[in-house]
Amino acid sequence: MNHIDEVLLRLSKRARHGVFPLEGCTQAEIDELTQFAGRPLPDAYVKFLQLAGRNSDTITRGSDAYYPIIFELRQWAINILTEANCPYTLPHDMFVFSMHQGYEFCSFLLNGNADPAVFQFVYSINDAEGPTLQWPTFSHYIDELLSHSEAALF
Repeated sequence: MNHIDEVLLRLSKRARHGVFPLEGCTQAEIDELTQFAGRPLPDAYVKFLQLAGRNSDTITRGSDAYYPIIFELRQWAINILTEANCPYTLPHDMFVFSMHQGYEFCSFLLNGNADPAVFQFVYSINDAEGPTLQWPTFSHYIDELLSHSEAALF
């Protein structure tokens, strides 16, 4: 079992115990996101979408990261960069998958990597350089969110 499968199994077990409500995307919705992205989505992200692409509220409280709002996130990220006077321009192959409270966004490159590195931009912290590498993989990103939400429960 690879890392994303282990993390999503943990998330799924929590959902079965009534701790985390989950709602996945349909294959048609995932296909629509893939078409929107213009390139294949990473396998780890697709697995997340299948399990929780419409809702996993407890691990992403305060963030916009779900279908259908995902379609708006890239433009919101561009707006934040502009407002911050950041010289960085989002590459065409960078997919913004999460926006937190309108001041922070997370993204990954659509470069064929099954479990891509995650970049984060935080307004007033990364203004000069743009998004910075924060997690070595999307799996690590979800693992950290899940660990923080589990810690908050106990």
